[in-house]
Amino acid sequence: MAELPTDTASGQPGLFYCSFRQQGAIVRKGAVMKNAVLTEADLVEKGIALFNEGRYFEAQEAWEVPWLTATVAGEKQFLQGLVMVAGAFHHYLRRECEGAALLVKKGLPLVRSSISTHRDLCLSELAADLEDVLDEFESCSLRVPIDALPKIKRMAVGS
Repeated sequence: MAELPTDTASGQPGLFYCSFRQQGAIVRKGAVMKNAVLTEADLVEKGIALFNEGRYFEAQEAWEVPWLTATVAGEKQFLQGLVMVAGAFHHYLRRECEGAALLVKKGLPLVRSSISTHRDLCLSELAADLEDVLDEFESCSLRVPIDALPKIKRMAVGS
């Protein structure tokens, strides 16, 4: 079996986009997805799944390429908002309240501005939930359980 590439920062194999920019492959610890080419839409969906699992850093990584390569302004803002919110939650997990609050403040308007263009997602609900956790992040109460952090939900079919 081929040896997995190593993360240059940590020296460890893991989930990272080592060759995405060159070949479109993602390497995951323990498995190589050969000839896998994920579209930007695939990466957005993967990021949403990771976010909802509480894997905020990995969600940011999944959204990074579509965000940086987006050519439509509204899509770029939407993805930037998601990246910031995921970053905020990652900071919160590390008990870094100031960073968490700052990133929610920056990401919230970008999420709000995407409500009308991403009708398949419950972004109004996400924005309201972000406002609620912002107060907690600013007070650094650490009272919000990790599993109670907001999720990205889909609209019900027929809504």
